[in-house]
Parts: sequence; structure tokens; C-alpha cells
Amino acid sequence: MSFTARQQGYYRPLKERAWLAHASRNNLHPNSRFAQDQWYRCLLLDAAGIYSTKEANQTGDFDCIMLAMAEIAGDEYWIKRMAGAAERRWRYMIAQKMTAKGMSFGAYLRGERYIQSIMNHMGIDQLAYADLPAEHLKKIFIALDEDFKRHHRHDRELPAVSHAEPGVPA
Repeated sequence: MSFTARQQGYYRPLKERAWLAHASRNNLHPNSRFAQDQWYRCLLLDAAGIYSTKEANQTGDFDCIMLAMAEIAGDEYWIKRMAGAAERRWRYMIAQKMTAKGMSFGAYLRGERYIQSIMNHMGIDQLAYADLPAEHLKKIFIALDEDFKRHHRHDRELPAVSHAEPGVPA
């Protein structure tokens, strides 16, 4: 799978800047297609274990390759952006899951309390939610998904409950 058009819009200019920085540091001619191709294939292999972007996935491989090119180019923005990409992606997925269940991170903080209770239960409450690494966020997402599925199954198994007051015929 190749990168999306939007990803290509970020990828190509950074690739060009990284190549120019590499060529400058190593006294290579910037217009040498052979040297650029050799460098590029080595970069892909080192960063993501692939030979072509056609083999890349649109998340992890993209992040690894962009980070490697950002480091070569000295691009602080992309270094920071790619270093936190996995965490940002997991937080987005958690927020989407919470919103789908009507528990957003809002003024009432219902969703935040729910997440905090999951963190407490998992024993990862020593860090703030905003500071959690990707592996903890992934566990929270999985726990949320399982919890919502369990509640959904439980709701299906329960008989219909009358909303009439006790002792008053419906």
C-alpha cells in the first residue's frame, strides 16, 4: 500500500530536504539520481524494513520514514510530530469511541472520569492521561472496546424493563 495523496504532500518535500542535507554533508552531487536512489533505498530499509513505499503501510511505516527523514533534514516540527504520532492516533481513536457512546471529553468530564477509572483499574494511574505512552493508550482503547461490547451484550440479554412505578399496574 502506498501513502495517501495528503501524506505524499508532506512526504515529498521532506524527502527532498533530507536528500539535500545528506548530499551536502557527504559531498554528493544533489542531482545524482543514482546516489539519491541508493540513499533513499537504504533509508527505507533502515527506517521501515521496506524497499519501496508501495510496500509501506499508511501509519507505522509512514511515521518511521518521516521521522528518519526529519532527523536527516533537521526539521524540528516533523521530529516532534512523528515522535508523538502513535500517541496522537490512539487518543483520537479513544475520543472517537467515547463520542460514539455519548461520553465525550467535555465540560462535564464524564468521559475523563471513565478513562481515569480504567487507568486506575489497569494500574497505570501514576501518569496523567495526556502523558501516557502509546502502549498504555492502546491498552485503554482495547479495554474501552471490550467494556462497551460487554455492556452491549448485557443490554441484549436483559428483558425489557417497565418504567412504571413499583406496585402500579402498567
